[in-house]
Amino acid sequence: MARGGGQVGGDGIEDGTTKHLLDSIGKIVHDLVKKEAADYRNALQGHLENAIFEKDPNDQQTPQDPCLLIHEYHTTATEGHNKENPCEKRSNVRFSYTEGSECNKSKIKGNKDNEDKEGKSEGACAPFRRLSLCDYNLENISDFDHINNHTLLADVCLAAKFEGESITQNHGKYQLSYPDSHYEICTMLARSFADIGDIVRGRDLYRGDNREKTKLEKKLKKIFGIIYGKLDKKDRYQNDGDNYFQLREDWWTENRETVWKAITCGHPGGTYFRRTCSNDQRRTNHNCRCAAGDVPTYFDYVPQYLRWFEEWAEEFCRKKKHKLKDVKTNCRERNKDDEERYCDRNGFDCERTIYKESYFVIDKGCNTCSVSCRPYESWIDNQKKEFLKQKNKYADEINGASGIRRLRRAATTSNYDNGYEKKFYEELKGNYSDVNDFLGLLNNEKACKEVQDDKGGTIHFEKVNSGSTNGDGDGSNKTFSHSEYCQPCPDCGVEHLGGGIFKKKNENKSGECEVAKNVYNRPDGVKEHYINFLYSGDGKQDITEKLKEFCEKQHKEDVKKNEKWQ
Repeated sequence: MARGGGQVGGDGIEDGTTKHLLDSIGKIVHDLVKKEAADYRNALQGHLENAIFEKDPNDQQTPQDPCLLIHEYHTTATEGHNKENPCEKRSNVRFSYTEGSECNKSKIKGNKDNEDKEGKSEGACAPFRRLSLCDYNLENISDFDHINNHTLLADVCLAAKFEGESITQNHGKYQLSYPDSHYEICTMLARSFADIGDIVRGRDLYRGDNREKTKLEKKLKKIFGIIYGKLDKKDRYQNDGDNYFQLREDWWTENRETVWKAITCGHPGGTYFRRTCSNDQRRTNHNCRCAAGDVPTYFDYVPQYLRWFEEWAEEFCRKKKHKLKDVKTNCRERNKDDEERYCDRNGFDCERTIYKESYFVIDKGCNTCSVSCRPYESWIDNQKKEFLKQKNKYADEINGASGIRRLRRAATTSNYDNGYEKKFYEELKGNYSDVNDFLGLLNNEKACKEVQDDKGGTIHFEKVNSGSTNGDGDGSNKTFSHSEYCQPCPDCGVEHLGGGIFKKKNENKSGECEVAKNVYNRPDGVKEHYINFLYSGDGKQDITEKLKEFCEKQHKEDVKKNEKWQ
């Protein structure tokens, strides 16, 4: 049972929003992990100034400040062809109004598509931001003779530095196009920072195209094998297997502060969303950094699936708000001739259209409504599928039954047992063992609370009907509905009362529409003509099912779906 109030509990957990919940539990987990590794971490500490990439350097080769690293020189990716550039072969578009998450099981580890007995799809969805993360240099590390804590830290910092620059540059462009999107730069950097942490620790769920991330993982196993071989105290890692999960966990814990400095190079003015500096008393005040140099975020100790789910929900709400605004503009607001209008998803003018009598009128530029609604319906239906996929994974994740966590346990004979993930879920289960409690908290994200259009559907993730294929089957819950704007006209049409107000026309006791349709009076001497209009239906599959007869029949004018238009 979730506790109410959204305040900081005596256990140090904040649950005002999902972000606060995840980050505050992440801090608890970080502190536990750091304490457990206290006797081993010093041997894993990297110092950039000690990183040597030449055989016999004359003096210090690498700057202590990660912001001064040069990717052509301070790297063990030495094969040329720009392979040392972290952003090479990565898209320079990091935020998109049109593109979305990647949920395909071929690209996300552990995802299932209707494979269990109940036919449910479950899994994680990688955010669009994650798809082009700048880690190409890590994939191409080749100078293994120079691998140690210091040189590995330099390569990881280069990836972080370039990733931070990519996120910041694209963040500014996106904000100009969508000024009310409220992308918080420190939060976006924290999300990429956590993804880099998962890559280093062998926990990244994203496989990418052509399994290129498998190549990276094999390379990191080899790198940490080299680091393991140079350790004096190996007892903590003896049963780690060739994945070196515990070793990689400890390495990240020891070096994350330097990596955070790298990802926040040159980003003035950023403020993290909660107080985490100076023992949770102060906010970041410069470059998304704490004054004392501590890392303000603990997203890197939140399981990637949950981080991505929260990011997905925020992005969904942000896009829904904008897309609904477009639909409303094109279906209900004044047209280019400044006429008030009430249009439907098929492009009909509802003031004159009477569905009950098969009388249809296209007027007032209502085709704009049809053009807006069709893609919106397709988008919102797909969003519901992605939501259910992630929702269905929650119970298995929190109980340790997910496929990816079982694979990690099987990969080692140590007591490691999933490291920070297991610790996190043990904390989360205290108040959020029920998925609906977690989903209810997702509603509190700022972007979700800003979706206030009742006709378009406010956000209530916890009330979504899991058995419905689209949002219009969820009853009163309109989180994933097609919206009232994208519905057919009422059977008898609507009456314009003025001032943008319309009301439905009623039927009389005989079941007929009370107001007769406005019949066009043909001028004298003009011959009447009838045109066969082939009606293809309203639903997605109608156009193939209902036109089958038309395609197969020789005399097209006899097809039942024909309507006489005059």
